[in-house]
Amino acid sequence: MRWWLVLVLAPALGCTRQPKREASPPPTRAPSPRASEAPAPPAPAPARCLPVVAKECGCVYDCGVGKPNGDGTYTVSHQFWKDTPLRARIDRWCVDQQCTEVFAAEIVCDGTCPPRPADPGCAFHGDTCSGTPP
Repeated sequence: MRWWLVLVLAPALGCTRQPKREASPPPTRAPSPRASEAPAPPAPAPARCLPVVAKECGCVYDCGVGKPNGDGTYTVSHQFWKDTPLRARIDRWCVDQQCTEVFAAEIVCDGTCPPRPADPGCAFHGDTCSGTPP
């Protein structure tokens, strides 16, 4: 009678056994971009050549070179201050209805200057920043 049990239970046991699972393939990932496909960093903003003005005291100076700091301000070099950089923003300076884009610099005022128009002709001539010739 035992053989009868083996015949009855064998198919039932066979159904409960888990089939062997094949290893699943590893998840696919998108390939990382190559250096040539990566977006290029933004080009640095160019230096500017503009007149320098101390707006609080009304003093106007000739052309200076400003390099952007990335926060809306510029570091300006000017022959009058030699090796001392100035911090400035680009602004408009208007006198007698003549308006010019200038470096409005953070300059300590030693006095008050009579307001005068700024040189609208500041520009780079090669590597030199200069204004309108007299």
